Amino acid sequence: MTVLVISDVHANLQALQAVLDAEAGVDAIWCLGDLVDYGPSPNECIDVVRSLDVLCIAGNHDRAATGDFDISLFNRGARLCSEWTQKVLTGDSKEFLRSLRPVRFMDNIQLVHGSPRDPIFEYMFNLAVAVPNFRLFNADMCMVGHTHVPVIFTRRDGAGGRPEHDVTVPEPGRPVTLKGLKSIVNPGGVGQPRDGDPRAAYMLLDPENLTVTLKRQSYDVAKTQELIRRARLPGQMADRLAYGL
Repeated sequence: MTVLVISDVHANLQALQAVLDAEAGVDAIWCLGDLVDYGPSPNECIDVVRSLDVLCIAGNHDRAATGDFDISLFNRGARLCSEWTQKVLTGDSKEFLRSLRPVRFMDNIQLVHGSPRDPIFEYMFNLAVAVPNFRLFNADMCMVGHTHVPVIFTRRDGAGGRPEHDVTVPEPGRPVTLKGLKSIVNPGGVGQPRDGDPRAAYMLLDPENLTVTLKRQSYDVAKTQELIRRARLPGQMADRLAYGL
């Protein structure tokens, strides 16, 4: 079985469709939250995900778009985007976003947007944050999003039973086998990558063997930028797509 794992689509229809076209033969699709905000096509992205019966969980921007999160906590650019998204979302789109759970379990894999400790809001950028989170889930793997940066944190039993932790930045196209380890895995961002590579980031997962493969996919960045500017969203949201930042 092959699962396409995506996160942080952020209303970027061109990136989402390019990834789906590239991986049309997968057996299932999981989305780790933040379908909306920042980008110009929130309803269209939701329609695509619903049509494919994608297993989705809630992200902080999904909650913000439905008015269930105080957007005054966002920076100015994010707040303006969220206000625009709230205005353009259809009733069906809002109902779908409200239906999303913050946590899902797929056999031995837990799915959250932020972290096991705080499924919606906590950013897991480094081992200092990851290490205490390993104690908070019982599955073999926890898949997270939110940071828009692909990374793998692992824990193994070391000498004397003391846990040893490690962090890996995966290479595109090179499978990483995590069988026998406890792991926290981030596939990166589809619609707004932030690791210096403007291509959409995502992972393919073999859930039985706990093998993940980071993939990158080019898409029509200029088209998304044009739509962002046409919608009069903050210009920085268009500019950053060219640099993956």
